Amino acid sequence: RNHLYETQEYWNKKDCKLKGEKFINYYSYVEEAEDRRKTDGLRVEWVTSRLPPKSRVLDLGCGDGLYVDMIKKSGYQA
Repeated sequence: RNHLYETQEYWNKKDCKLKGEKFINYYSYVEEAEDRRKTDGLRVEWVTSRLPPKSRVLDLGCGDGLYVDMIKKSGYQA
């Protein structure tokens, strides 16, 4: 993980040496927020259907916090 996050390619897709190929980096992750919002919505539905109301939820590796925000808006502690 450290190797990926320390590379110039991860943080600056303009300098990516993989010309012409799709390269997943920080900016592509951020730009795909709408797709992640849909996926996270399904995850929230699945998780909350199995938990008592107002439960505490821990999200490890939460990225930009989109999932955490969604689960909190559903009445859970995250």
